[in-house]
Amino acid sequence: MNNLSVNRFLVDWYYSKVKYPLTHENDCKYYNESQFVYLFYNADNKKFKIGKSNNFLRRRREIQSTSGSVIYNVITLQLEPGYDETTGFIEKKLHEFFKDKREVGEWFNLKVRDVLQIRDLFYCIYGEDMTDNINELYKEKIIK
Repeated sequence: MNNLSVNRFLVDWYYSKVKYPLTHENDCKYYNESQFVYLFYNADNKKFKIGKSNNFLRRRREIQSTSGSVIYNVITLQLEPGYDETTGFIEKKLHEFFKDKREVGEWFNLKVRDVLQIRDLFYCIYGEDMTDNINELYKEKIIK
């Protein structure tokens, strides 16, 4: 199996679960403030957190404060209000896809290949804006 097909697996699976037009209230409800789906990394325990927030910077600080660890922002997708799937829908599908890699709560034992699949999915969803720090964190050997 080549890298392209491996990286496309999550994208293909996700879009097999999305039925357009979105009709379920929680999947397509209108929201008027920015919403984010994020992937954070805790270098101390080597776990990734898949989550959602309307203020991912504040959420990262909260997690950092309660854990006592440095939390890195790996990828953040800002959704376009009233246009994209909701953060809850995307987060739920990511949790479902990676259920076998769940450790505690929303923390997952992901490999670089998994992180790249999430990035590919976020690019496909597109949203309003995306922050991608994977290459930087990989070059600095924070993510291995």
